[in-house]
Amino acid sequence: QNGLLLGAHLDALFDTGLISFDDSGSMLVSRRLCQEDREALHLGGQLTKAPSEELKAYLEYHQLHVARDATQQLRIPSKA
Repeated sequence: QNGLLLGAHLDALFDTGLISFDDSGSMLVSRRLCQEDREALHLGGQLTKAPSEELKAYLEYHQLHVARDATQQLRIPSKA
C-alpha cells in the first residue's frame, strides 16, 4: 500500500507514471502531458499531508521505476 489517497484521474496518472510527488509532496508532471491536458486536469500543487519516511522511499522507487521521463518532470506551482 502506498498510502496515497488520490482522485480517480490522479490515481490513473500516478499508476501510469505521468505524475509523481517529490519528498516534500509537490506534484511532478511528466513533460509527455501537454499544457492543455495539464490545465484541463488541474495538475499541480502538492499533497495535503507531508510524506512519511516510508512514503518517501516508495515515491523514490516510483520516480525511478514507474514515472516516465522522471528526470524531465516539471514542478507546477499550486494555484493559491
